[in-house]
Amino acid sequence: QIIGTPEAEHMEMHQSVFTLLESLVKDSPWLHFGLLESCFPFTMIRSSFFKCYSHAEETK
Repeated sequence: QIIGTPEAEHMEMHQSVFTLLESLVKDSPWLHFGLLESCFPFTMIRSSFFKCYSHAEETK
């Protein structure tokens, strides 16, 4: 229902961030999800992404 809306774009970018992090963990011999979570909790990543996205929307 949100295709073509700003919410759809936000969701796509949000998924891209997590896809990038997942790829980083899968391709790294030293990094695993537990370590990533201990350094960068997903709640912190989500809230940081939201703040950046909100700031970008405000400056448009």
